[in-house]
Amino acid sequence: MPGQLKELIDKVNGSDDDKISCVLADISLGLAFDVTAELGIPTAGLWPASMLQLMFFLRIPKLIEDGLIDDNGKTLISFLSE
Repeated sequence: MPGQLKELIDKVNGSDDDKISCVLADISLGLAFDVTAELGIPTAGLWPASMLQLMFFLRIPKLIEDGLIDDNGKTLISFLSE
């Protein structure tokens, strides 16, 4: 996907029509952010799912560190497992 996205942006920006001046992408598409950074295009991320889900997603390393879940995502507290 990164090669195709870069190719698409280059094609659009190489034409005489409107240019891509920024990219809005779902934050789960990290490759889009890598490509736009390489091309020097500003990028804004969005998270279309719930804020609670995002907060949990961002806290997974801390939950593993605290021993609340293991490296495979299994909860280690019985009331969360039920």
